[in-house]
Amino acid sequence: MWRFSISARVDPQTLPRLVAGFAQRAIVPHEMTMQIAGDTMRVDVAVSDLPPAQADIIAAKLRELFAVTAVVSAPCAAAVKPGQP
Repeated sequence: MWRFSISARVDPQTLPRLVAGFAQRAIVPHEMTMQIAGDTMRVDVAVSDLPPAQADIIAAKLRELFAVTAVVSAPCAAAVKPGQP
């Protein structure tokens, strides 16, 4: 599991552009959350079964997007929710 933490300026097109960065690679995020504080949007995305090289490419592409100010990607342990094996 990889987690991407993305900071960006608040703009109506920011979230669709971020999602498109994954969709263009046929990746469906496991989890995605978004919060706005002032003029900054923070988006956290968790993706399962992603090779490290592909995670680096995705992070680099996200950094190129309009309004994105920072992207941090890191491997993380997959959380197991109650009722899941």
